[in-house]
Amino acid sequence: MTQNKSRKRSDKAHARIYSAWLDLPAWQALTPYAKALLIELLARYRPMDGNHFPLSGRKAAELLNCSRNAASAAIALLEDTGWVRVEQVGTGLTGRRSSRTTHYRLTMFPSNDWTAPTRDFEKWSQHSRRAA
Repeated sequence: MTQNKSRKRSDKAHARIYSAWLDLPAWQALTPYAKALLIELLARYRPMDGNHFPLSGRKAAELLNCSRNAASAAIALLEDTGWVRVEQVGTGLTGRRSSRTTHYRLTMFPSNDWTAPTRDFEKWSQHSRRAA
């Protein structure tokens, strides 16, 4: 019992990507920046902290070391292919600082109100793609 508790405390942040995901059309449609951003979000997910990520193009660009346009395109692609879903739409430049950024959640984990994961990326296909 003691050994199990100490293992939990020493567990380092990690991102788990299942091999079955690699064969999904939603994974294959991702750009390298979108894959890197998904891995960043997976590594930051903590069940006890909730499935809620404030993410802007600027913040994603810092994480990925790329331009804001490339980072914003990566966010949009993750949303389009069902890996993330908008939880709270940001207000942009107005309002409280905490509400300016759009908040996302990973669809493979329960939402903050503990509703079941939607796993939209498993149902995504090239034909279900949004009109650009």
